[in-house]
Amino acid sequence: MLRLARFARPIAAGAGFFAAGVTTVSALAAPTQAEGSEPMITINYFNIQGPAEPSRLALVLGGIPFEDKRHTRADFQQKKDAGSLPYGQLPTMDVGPKTIAQSVC
Repeated sequence: MLRLARFARPIAAGAGFFAAGVTTVSALAAPTQAEGSEPMITINYFNIQGPAEPSRLALVLGGIPFEDKRHTRADFQQKKDAGSLPYGQLPTMDVGPKTIAQSVC
């Protein structure tokens, strides 16, 4: 049985990983996206495990490149007030130009 708990902690290259603001991290040195290849995936959620974590784990274990955007409460409120979040909630998953919400993303 695979113990996923050991993968639950983000792997950081430096101490500034959990700095305030939106932190963008590439998934475990995943290969960069080539022109004309599959659309880039972005996971948007707070800097906690929460409901976005299963998607993060699946992408990491599958070796699929993705961008992990971790939002602060203030950043979330700004995006919510601007109406840029579907249903006004996180998590969201951006697959190319399409945003997926109201799921475990």
